Amino acid sequence: MAKAKEREEEVQQPGQNRGASQSLLVGGIQVAHAPAFTAKGTRLFVPCSSVALCFSVKTTRLLGRLTPHKGHVTAVCCAQSKTSGASESAVVTGTDSGEVKIWDAKSLVLLGNISFADPIVSLAWTVQETLF
Repeated sequence: MAKAKEREEEVQQPGQNRGASQSLLVGGIQVAHAPAFTAKGTRLFVPCSSVALCFSVKTTRLLGRLTPHKGHVTAVCCAQSKTSGASESAVVTGTDSGEVKIWDAKSLVLLGNISFADPIVSLAWTVQETLF
C-alpha cells in the first residue's frame, strides 16, 4: 500500500509545473526548454541544443532550423505584428551565451540580433508591442 502511494506521488498530474530538471518530449525529441507556437498556431518552434527547430503543426513535418546560435537555445517566443497585418510574424530566440535573434516565422530568415553579457533564460513578446 505504501509503495502504491509513493508511485501516485511520482506521477505528475495535469496542470502541474515541471521542475527545472524535467523536460518535454516534442516530436520524438527531448527538449529542456519550452517550445512556442505562432499566433495562428500553424508552426511550432522547439529549442534543441544550439538550434531551434520549426515544425508544421498540421503535418508534423520539420520545416527548417533556426541556426547558427552561439551556445544553447534556452528560450523561444513568437510574436504577431499588429500593424503590418496577420501574415507577418516573428520568432525570437535566446541563448545561454546572451545572444537574442529575431527571425521571420514564415521564411525562417534572420532579421536581426542583439548580444547581452548574461544568459537569456526567458523571452516574452507583449500583446501591445508591434514588430515594425
